Amino acid sequence: MKRKALAILLNVSLLCVILAGCAQPKKAESLPVLKIFSQPESFDFFYRDLFEAAFPELPIEVVFTENKNYFTEDNPNEVLKKAIEQTSPDLIFFTGEPLYRELAEEGKLVDLSIWLNKRDGLSTEAMHPGILERLRSNEAGQLYGLAPVFASSLLYYNQDIFDSFGIDPPGDQMSWEELLQLAMRFKSAQAAEEGIVGFHQRNIRQPLDLINHIAETEEISAFDIRQSTMTLDTPRWREVLESVVAAFQREAFWVQMAPVDELEENLYMGPEGISTADLFGQGKAAMTIASYGAYKKAKFRTLTHASPVNSSDRNRSNMLIGMFPILSIAANSQHAAQAREVMQYLNGDHAAKVAAAMPEEQTFYPIANNKIYAAYKKDPIVNKLFELMPAKAPANYSKGLGWDFYQPYNDLMNREITKVIANEQTLDEALTTIESEGNLLLKQFGD
Repeated sequence: MKRKALAILLNVSLLCVILAGCAQPKKAESLPVLKIFSQPESFDFFYRDLFEAAFPELPIEVVFTENKNYFTEDNPNEVLKKAIEQTSPDLIFFTGEPLYRELAEEGKLVDLSIWLNKRDGLSTEAMHPGILERLRSNEAGQLYGLAPVFASSLLYYNQDIFDSFGIDPPGDQMSWEELLQLAMRFKSAQAAEEGIVGFHQRNIRQPLDLINHIAETEEISAFDIRQSTMTLDTPRWREVLESVVAAFQREAFWVQMAPVDELEENLYMGPEGISTADLFGQGKAAMTIASYGAYKKAKFRTLTHASPVNSSDRNRSNMLIGMFPILSIAANSQHAAQAREVMQYLNGDHAAKVAAAMPEEQTFYPIANNKIYAAYKKDPIVNKLFELMPAKAPANYSKGLGWDFYQPYNDLMNREITKVIANEQTLDEALTTIESEGNLLLKQFGD
């Protein structure tokens, strides 16, 4: 992705002629400096050129925490929160929902619903209803931020592999259980000889990885943080765990550890690791889950579906995976009018049309949070994504637990379920151990 590509496209007047109806933002005259809270390198890479092209006369100052290693702290959001208090920005670029929700509930963000209407040129009617639902998931149920873009994952499948094996391809809006059952059909001598697996996903390496994916989609939690109690021993959880055990035992997918590189004591997956881990891209996996647009250049017939979905509500899924950034106006902003104009442009029709018209290899927005984008993109799967609602966090969601809890809990889950997969114990025995040891962990770290 070239940093200058966006500015070039935004400055080409022919683009606005092609995209009938685009309106340039108002020019600013003698405006005060708009203070923006954002990670500087990220802002420069993704937004600097856009601001210079769309708001050439608007002076801006990008502020952030001085702690360059804030993400290694025990509570990175607390570091960012203090930095916001110290720098007093007008416009905040949140990179995650927790800090956005915390500041919203503390009354430190402007309620945007008072100016979102058609008369002012920006209405929630054009936005993804599921994104708005997540942005309103605070105690007051109000809208304190807007997400210009969102990322979504899809179920990809290799039509050539399904044809070769004479297996019907996946249908739309399948549940995880249905997907895994389909993947198990590739457990055959022919598949083994050709090195084909039914399903492969790079971030599923242990049983708990798959368990978490399914739990998030099915809107269930393994514990109730309010009661400091494990909630695994239920009929629904048993169904999930039985599906996971069966999928691993029948080798419905291949679990592998790809090569990793080391940079300044941090592990990351480099080009070799990414290539090795991508069995679907190599034509060796029938199905995978990946972000929208991931396999545009595949050398085989690749089709997509909006799956997997919640088995009880086929219109909900955890495939709407991210909103970045979430834009909010600080309640104590001295220049709220200018901040509002910026937000209106970034979330408006013109920016969505520009994003839809950009070449695939230079796409700046994953998916613009505006139905105008879907209309101009002319990709049926994008329309489908605008109809899909996000999975809801369960009432007993594990909000507030830290890594000091999750590290031993994750080890516990993987250890006990792995024993079940290896036929070293029954699921009942595993649940007894997990419930007992899990309750002790919750009492220790859940207060």
